[in-house]
Amino acid sequence: MIDDTAAGLTPRGRATYARIVGAAADLVHKNGLHNTTANAVRKAASVSGSQMTHYFDDKPAMVRGVIGWRRDELVAFHTSGELSRLDSLEALQKWADLNTQKQSDMNCVGGCTFGSLVGELVPPHDDVRNDLSAVYEEWIALFRSALSSMRKRGDLRADADPLHLARVLVAAHQGGSLLTHTTRTIAPLREALNAAVDYVRSFATQPHAAVERKAASSRRR
Repeated sequence: MIDDTAAGLTPRGRATYARIVGAAADLVHKNGLHNTTANAVRKAASVSGSQMTHYFDDKPAMVRGVIGWRRDELVAFHTSGELSRLDSLEALQKWADLNTQKQSDMNCVGGCTFGSLVGELVPPHDDVRNDLSAVYEEWIALFRSALSSMRKRGDLRADADPLHLARVLVAAHQGGSLLTHTTRTIAPLREALNAAVDYVRSFATQPHAAVERKAASSRRR
């Protein structure tokens, strides 16, 4: 996400901006927003104090930069590699499995990098809230587009509501991530994501697919 600050920068300026925001995003995720100071970000990014103030007037401006950074990560995860397409039940199950594996690899520490940031910004400044809301809407729209394609192809029944199903998937991810981070066990996220994908699958025009998914899930346990 190229925000207003980065849009008019030179290539070198954008590189410096990205280095600062990337360092801030990592520190916020590791230490929490309130424990992340501008000085700590400056040291981590290896920039001067004048460079920090050049790109960010205050901490809220830096936070908005971090939101944009996490937005880019989120979109890239959902639109490239194994998840370059989300418009099939197999792809949605792969999405659930990859997210579960990702948290398991992190020992269930940290939760969702975007969701954990949201939790620290409540109640947020209006501009920050608008940024957060826009990312959630974009995330939901990615699933909505994929689910609409599935319904149009006839993979899902005509009564399947792509927007409703998209919100269920995102909500399951966020709620499951929070519980997994809090309890330090992978089960809440795995169960929430599998339940959400099974709910989408309940609208499939080929009901036997649900049995196949449950059998595969049992084997993974």
